[in-house]
Amino acid sequence: MTTTIKTTGMMCSKCEARVTKALLGMNGITSCKADAKTGNVVVEAKDPQTVEDAKKLIYDIGYEVV
Repeated sequence: MTTTIKTTGMMCSKCEARVTKALLGMNGITSCKADAKTGNVVVEAKDPQTVEDAKKLIYDIGYEVV
């Protein structure tokens, strides 16, 4: 399932890389594309619980999920 997670706080390509690396390290995430300009993080996840876990991880590394 492909889901777009809206975030705030990403400002640059380093932020994008940090989010992408963290999410790709999660079990159940098969792809991830973070975009600081739009604040969107598009993930391909195996199930809805994985998406919720991804949102928590984004928050845990310092970004807001809106």
